[in-house]
Amino acid sequence: MNHIAHRKFDSIAPLLNNKRQVYIYGAGGRGLVLGEILIPLNKYLNWDICFVDADKQKQHKGLLGINVFPPDVLAQGDKNTSFVVICATDENAAEMTKAAEQWGYVKNKNLFDLFFFLNTLLSVHFLYNLDMVYISSLNIVPSTICNLNCKGCLNFNPYIKKHTTYTLDSLKEDCDALFDKIDVIGRFQITGGEPLLFDHLVELIQYVGEKYRQKIVRFEVVSNGTIVPSDELCLAMKANTVNVVVDDYRNSIKEVNNHYNIVVETFRKYDIPVLENYISQWFNLTPYLDVKRALSDDELKALFDRCENPYATLVNKSISACNYAHYAEKAGIIESNSSDYFDLTTQFSKYDIVAYRLRCNSKGYTELCNHCAGYRNNCNWIAPAVQIPRSKEVNRVEMEQ
Repeated sequence: MNHIAHRKFDSIAPLLNNKRQVYIYGAGGRGLVLGEILIPLNKYLNWDICFVDADKQKQHKGLLGINVFPPDVLAQGDKNTSFVVICATDENAAEMTKAAEQWGYVKNKNLFDLFFFLNTLLSVHFLYNLDMVYISSLNIVPSTICNLNCKGCLNFNPYIKKHTTYTLDSLKEDCDALFDKIDVIGRFQITGGEPLLFDHLVELIQYVGEKYRQKIVRFEVVSNGTIVPSDELCLAMKANTVNVVVDDYRNSIKEVNNHYNIVVETFRKYDIPVLENYISQWFNLTPYLDVKRALSDDELKALFDRCENPYATLVNKSISACNYAHYAEKAGIIESNSSDYFDLTTQFSKYDIVAYRLRCNSKGYTELCNHCAGYRNNCNWIAPAVQIPRSKEVNRVEMEQ
């Protein structure tokens, strides 16, 4: 990997050295997510974890069996052996960061935002200080087939002319290739398309659960909330401690209103943890889809660096540099490029796989970047899940690979 990546990782690797206390500042939804990641990882990290929040009710109740302290507890923290992670919405994060700084913490030294900490710093810390490969997240897409056809779909499903459904054996081989080369992953998602339409979803969950569950912190299925899960699926998910993320599109698709409640209630009947994912608006990832911009290599590299998309896909025994670039390739929008994938079947070091997952590919950007507005700070908002007519050209015959 390039020298710039080495310098970047070398500079941040010592930040968590000799740390014994982590203050998760914000005991809401984002703090909960970080807590659910860090608690299982603490068998490697050995940190004293506590939450900080100004809400007195949260202080009284605690969170995840851990104490929630008022913000002035930060004044007592040893600034050499403790650090703070801000877990809040953008509008609250600035105020909370300022408060932590007033208590003596320094931004990007012992005070970090959640995005950077979770998606970059943890992986570098595991690599440099524990000699372990920790990856924040990956998804696997068994099939591109979906029962919805959403305008602005981030999987580019309306553009697909021929859908892809992978064989169960090929998906197992992909998982084998990945988990043979990593020590632990924060989040492993089965997504789509719509994964509940995949005929072998139960078998895939059972295979990953039985062989690799101990390497996965959060094992998740992501569904669009329109298909009621079978009893067999729910039993497999419960047995393998699989969470479900249910997208809430009721405001856009009125006919699924009652159906959505049945979906959520069915999962909960089996005690499967449900994250109801309501989003009021989507960002339009590719406003330049029909116009390939004439950007220079340096401009594309700068765009890729600013984008900071934290998501990637496991496919064909490889890891994509960007999940959206992979989706665009499957939809026929861009051409395939070997730089956009990390081949898990080749010889490589622990550093190589971590650096690639942290967006350090040889080219410095992906084929999609010429069309893309980027992930972070994208303000091209559109209404979510607005249904559009399907193209008559779409071949509904599944193509197995």
